[in-house]
This record gives sequence, C-alpha cells and structure tokens, in this order.
Amino acid sequence: MKKKVLLVIGIIVFVILAVGSISDSGSKNNVEVETEEKKAEVPKTEEPVKKEYELSGVKMESNDFATYVKGVLTNNGGAKDYVQVLIPCYDKDGAKLGNALGNVNNIEANGKWKFKAIFLGDEKPAKCDIEKVEVSGF
Repeated sequence: MKKKVLLVIGIIVFVILAVGSISDSGSKNNVEVETEEKKAEVPKTEEPVKKEYELSGVKMESNDFATYVKGVLTNNGGAKDYVQVLIPCYDKDGAKLGNALGNVNNIEANGKWKFKAIFLGDEKPAKCDIEKVEVSGF
C-alpha cells in the first residue's frame, strides 16, 4: 500500500512540474487530428498547408488508477527540445474534470512520438475530447 501511495505522489509531483514548465512562447493549437469523418472527406484540389503537429490512432483507455489517451504525434516541423499534449476530459454531463497530460523531450524534425497522456482525477471521465487537444513545443 505504501508503494502505491508513493507512486501516486510521485506522479502528481511530476505532473505539477511538467505543467509549471509550460512556456507561452511555444506553438499551440497548430494540430491536425485524424478522425473517421475527416478520412471520408473529399480531397480538395488545392494543396493544404501541413500542420506543425498531427495526431493519429488516438484512443482512450482506463484502469483502476487512471485514464489514458494514447496515440501517435507526428512533428512536421523542426526538432523540438520539449513537446506536450493537453487533452480536456469531461464527465457524463459535459463538465470539465481536467486534462490528460503527456510530454516528451527531444523529438527530431519530422519525427513521431507514441504518446500516452494521463488523467489523474478523482472521477473517471466519460470523454476526453481529442478535437480540443492543445499541443505546445519549443
């Protein structure tokens, strides 16, 4: 039991430190999320501008301790020292419970990252909205 308490405290400290280190100078919300609806869209004739970050294969999983949002982030820009994803999570009534958070150091230009963002709230979210994801990096 003591190990579980120490593990939870360690994760909370990590999340607090990670959130506190967010820089406003990073790029935000320049993200393309691939959904089934977007796959079915008819391609346009003009060449679309490629987003700095793209998410694919995103899914939500839960266990007894936490909820996770997993997927793949593609960095279409230059090399980054730090990249973070924040995914808002909601209860069954649509009230925001908080964010699932994942981060990585040193992602190369045009590289991919298999992310696993964790939500550590008291209540299990009904939905984590990948359409409202915030990605920042520097």
